[in-house]
Amino acid sequence: MIKSRVLSLTFIVFVVLVLTIALEKNQLISFDDTLSYVAGLFFAEEIPSSQIRSEYASSTLKLLIVPGHEKDTGGTEYKDLRERDIVLALSKYLSLEFQKDTHIKTFVTRDGSGDFVPWLSDYVTRNKEAIKIFRTTAAVTAKYGVISGQFERNVVVEHNNASSISSLFLHGINKYANDNNINLVLHLHFNDYPGRKYNKPGIYKGFAIYMPESQLPNANASRELALAIASRLKEVEPPSNYPKERPGLIEDQDLIAMGPNGTRDGVSLLVEYSYIYEKQLTDPNLRDKTLRDLAHATYLGVEDYFNNSDTLSVAR
Repeated sequence: MIKSRVLSLTFIVFVVLVLTIALEKNQLISFDDTLSYVAGLFFAEEIPSSQIRSEYASSTLKLLIVPGHEKDTGGTEYKDLRERDIVLALSKYLSLEFQKDTHIKTFVTRDGSGDFVPWLSDYVTRNKEAIKIFRTTAAVTAKYGVISGQFERNVVVEHNNASSISSLFLHGINKYANDNNINLVLHLHFNDYPGRKYNKPGIYKGFAIYMPESQLPNANASRELALAIASRLKEVEPPSNYPKERPGLIEDQDLIAMGPNGTRDGVSLLVEYSYIYEKQLTDPNLRDKTLRDLAHATYLGVEDYFNNSDTLSVAR
């Protein structure tokens, strides 16, 4: 068994060396960094929630809020209501909520106009090749993990493939979060399901929270946060009744937001709030209050994660 694992790691190191050697000279990525990543995917212990809570109590943590999609493309729609617009409004309210907590410093990836903020755009531009090798190395490593029996592929919900530019930015967000010690990343979306026509209401309702699958290094701490947020969101709206999303918490290893193939060191979640066609979003008289309520519930869930660990342990 030990001999097999050593041989497996040797093979992985050889593969990633081929991928990284050309970029090492340009200081885009070092072999040491790559080797550290390879070892980390299958062998390193994850950071437990207890350590994150300890850091929260004694210092300031970093929270990255990612309103889904881009300014002019992506996301679901219902008539003239676009997901990429309302998640932007939600991110503003959520960021305001976290101003109450001096132990959390918040960053948002899109500005008020919907564009990616300059620091993120600049980071992705400067590190484009490093992000690509970061993505490719992880995929190759995980593929060999499957072949060698160290990693099992599980698909619960099928997802649309991200466009090339979206993939680059989402992997860039993961790499930026790792490089800059971002403790928590929250991706904000509104829900929908395959096959619904954009101008027709659907049959499902409620929220769903996607969290890293149990084999990923950030799974356990992320799950605890998901439980805390879900408990608070249930006070505002029900969990999704879409069969593949019941009871509202879904493990996933393919969504880029989760840190697929072990590409995310810290806690990451993707929250799908109300379905885009639900009345509380389509009615202009209800929408703003709904967004504020969802932001407040999410904030309270994060606060519970840091302050009510005993309750979460029981819930789990």
